[in-house]
Amino acid sequence: MSAFIRITGTEEINNLLKNLSDDVKEDVINEALSNVAKEILKKAEENVWEHQHTGRVYRSLGISTRKKNGKIKDITVGARAFGKYKGHLAHLLEDGTKERFYTTKNGIQKSTGKMRATRFWSNANEDSEDIMRKELTDNIIKNMEKVVNKYNKKLK
Repeated sequence: MSAFIRITGTEEINNLLKNLSDDVKEDVINEALSNVAKEILKKAEENVWEHQHTGRVYRSLGISTRKKNGKIKDITVGARAFGKYKGHLAHLLEDGTKERFYTTKNGIQKSTGKMRATRFWSNANEDSEDIMRKELTDNIIKNMEKVVNKYNKKLK
């Protein structure tokens, strides 16, 4: 699954963040992205639930964050490839497969079938793109208010 969603880039968000220091800006954006990632994950879990038999792909969906020096450097949402629940086969649900065959000892080709694409991940991204843009803006504003209140308390 190599579907990336790009939410940032709107002028409103850039104008809000323009005058903040880099550290504060990074904290505000990371917290907002974490909140938005939870919404995308929830939508993907809803979409995948009806299309799987064992529940492994559902359990593998999650959010992973990489930190460096205590700061979040990377937020990834999708099927995890580590830990107890690995989702190595999530791409088969997303993209489907073409028809596959095997050959018997007598040279007869038998079909093992094909899997239809469910597009659970693509649909989750497409369905929630406008909502996520608004949610990201709202979260950034809320987090900026927290930062302003925090610094105002320090000044008193």
